[in-house]
Amino acid sequence: MKEKNIKLLYIDLFCGAGGTSTGLESARHNGRKCAKVIACVNHDANAIASHAANHPDALHFTEDIRTLELSPLVSHIEKMKATYPEALVVLWSSLECTNFSKAKGGQPRDADSRTLAEHLFRYVEAITPDYIQIENVEEFMCWGDLDENGKPVSRDKGRKYLQWVERVKHYGYTFKHRILNAADYGAYTSRKRFFGIFAKSGLPIVFPKPTHAKNGSKDLFDNLKKWKAVKEVLDFSDEGKSVFTRKQTLSKRTFERIYAGLVKFVAGGKAAFLAKYNSSDQHGNVSPNSCTSVDKPAHTIATQPRMCLVQLSFLMSSYSNGHNCTSIDNPCTTIVNNPKQNIVSCKRPCLVAAESGVAIEVYETDSEPMRQIKEFMALYGIADIKMRMLKIPELKRIMGFPEDYTLIGTQAEHKKFIGNAVEVNMARVMCEALAGAATAKKLAAAA
Repeated sequence: MKEKNIKLLYIDLFCGAGGTSTGLESARHNGRKCAKVIACVNHDANAIASHAANHPDALHFTEDIRTLELSPLVSHIEKMKATYPEALVVLWSSLECTNFSKAKGGQPRDADSRTLAEHLFRYVEAITPDYIQIENVEEFMCWGDLDENGKPVSRDKGRKYLQWVERVKHYGYTFKHRILNAADYGAYTSRKRFFGIFAKSGLPIVFPKPTHAKNGSKDLFDNLKKWKAVKEVLDFSDEGKSVFTRKQTLSKRTFERIYAGLVKFVAGGKAAFLAKYNSSDQHGNVSPNSCTSVDKPAHTIATQPRMCLVQLSFLMSSYSNGHNCTSIDNPCTTIVNNPKQNIVSCKRPCLVAAESGVAIEVYETDSEPMRQIKEFMALYGIADIKMRMLKIPELKRIMGFPEDYTLIGTQAEHKKFIGNAVEVNMARVMCEALAGAATAKKLAAAA
């Protein structure tokens, strides 16, 4: 059935399991659906199967964008344009970002993967879209040459990006970009991404206006809500397992991250912790005393979904680049395709009846971070520390997917699909801004 009021027809390249498409399909203009995803492309069979399970009306191509034969896609677009003659055609491309992202650390980059953006040109030539919307990591703008070891050449930083932008513009487009934080638009993650828009034929380029701010803002010009707290979408009934009684002992780096989170979120920061620590005697036996309530805020989920929960709770990211712990009163940090966010919880003895009277021994074989944690527990009256990875339903909620969104494949694939997705709400607000601007342009032209 033909939907009324459709203003934008989308082709979703690198569609994955459907984060972008879900956001686009939920976009509204004047209270009515304004966009339709008509086709999508992705090389991963289970990602496409997931997308098709939730968006069956779109034409699906299980293919690498570099090798897809475009005539069936072009033919389908022409049919849809005939069905929706007033709609504009938008090519959305969430270009492969792994080999641009700073999350790659010091590892070598895949030069071939970094050239995927150049394969966009044949789609532009074949489809001639009215708009092209690009989503990527911030480091996409640093795209340049690699040395013989696969490392970015610093003096070449950004050269290929600028060349690429100019080449797309030569097809008759104007261009603008922004770095936008999903939390500023009501998401449960503080995921920052590059968004670029190419517009043809004098069409307007508009980006959505923020609706939220870190601490909120209300004055003559803005009335922004406070960032959403990730604790609203976490399952606190699952406390996880004790960090001390696991079959496989946690790594030294994991204990270091937990300790950093305890100092930051339970003690109130390094200065407050040192003041309390230096005024107290420390002993080898750790016994439960009074401590703060588990009703207080837990802390943030970090960029890759391997976060642990502690009650008092905070989110801990198990990344190689330092200690990344955040409050659960804030949005989650960026979830990537290998989620490394854990939720860490500190337990008060009075809340865990079965553990009353527990004492934690400091052993000679304890690593320095473990010893520090046990001393901290003695100082703050903590009976136990429990930790677990974030679960798939939690990751879905953080990224804006509906509760009943279907994912195909293994649990590991589900996490990868969620981490690779565009945050659903960001796709929605980007679409709504464009639909509103295009409509205003048409009305002005007709007046």
